[in-house]
Amino acid sequence: MTFAWAPVTDPAFVERLKASLRPGGLVVFEHFVDTPERPYAPMVRALRPGQLKECFAGFEMVGYEEIKGLGDWGGPDSNLVRMIARKR
Repeated sequence: MTFAWAPVTDPAFVERLKASLRPGGLVVFEHFVDTPERPYAPMVRALRPGQLKECFAGFEMVGYEEIKGLGDWGGPDSNLVRMIARKR
């Protein structure tokens, strides 16, 4: 999921996503994260720092970072969260 909004803050959505994966299956995610110095407009649905890790607590974190940089899609420097999570 790369900059395509999905309701990852809804536990039921995360459970459906988890159920759709085989054991060892991966979720790859990149999106915007709000910071005090740069909050995004509500329509962006940016996550708060640490929120994505909380939403996927039942998964093994293979990779997780919150950075300022370029998204995979390009664009200007942005506050990003990137995650690779594995179904246990």
